[in-house]
Amino acid sequence: MGLRRTSILRLFESYADSHDDKIGPEGVERMFTDMHIDPLDIRGLVFAWKIRAHRPCEFSRKEFVDGLVDLGVDSLPKLSKVIEGIEKYIQSSNDFKSFYAFAYDYNREPDQKSLSIETAASLWQLILNGRFPLLDDWLQFISTKSHSIPKDTYLLLLEFADSIAPDLSNFDDAGMIGYAEVLQQGLTHSVGLRSGAWPVLIDEFVDHMRHRSVPP
Repeated sequence: MGLRRTSILRLFESYADSHDDKIGPEGVERMFTDMHIDPLDIRGLVFAWKIRAHRPCEFSRKEFVDGLVDLGVDSLPKLSKVIEGIEKYIQSSNDFKSFYAFAYDYNREPDQKSLSIETAASLWQLILNGRFPLLDDWLQFISTKSHSIPKDTYLLLLEFADSIAPDLSNFDDAGMIGYAEVLQQGLTHSVGLRSGAWPVLIDEFVDHMRHRSVPP
């Protein structure tokens, strides 16, 4: 049987706010509960990404209906299965960068240019867990900072996480090759990653880790 748009509309209406044409926080929580997804699970963020949602814990009629049409599903069991498959797929695909970038804009307050430390830390814990070997050290380090996280720092942390050796041995202070050139040549894992080619916060983190490892 083909995709039934009427079924998608009924599904939307079963979770939508009675006073507004959208699925609000309570409806999102009920829907994810019915899908056996913790609202803080990465699959919830994957779903928001795939339907191009604009605000956390809120799905408009257009986002929801058009999103499910694009995904080719018209029921909750089908949606749950598709989202689980997408979550596994993006971990090893180029789409992960798109998903990671989406998470920044999706969680940024409309009147703010940057993410708070707390929000960024929550996203990194959710998205980079198991991918970034120095994640716990990074989260502990940024917890001492008071400024917000600009988008360039957020985006480049993914490149850093995917490139850096756990012992920081490929972070070369005296290297002759800049990070932009490293990316262009695809040599990230075979050459030193030069200090100064990264955002200041990442340079400071490397200095922090190196000083911490020096015997007293």
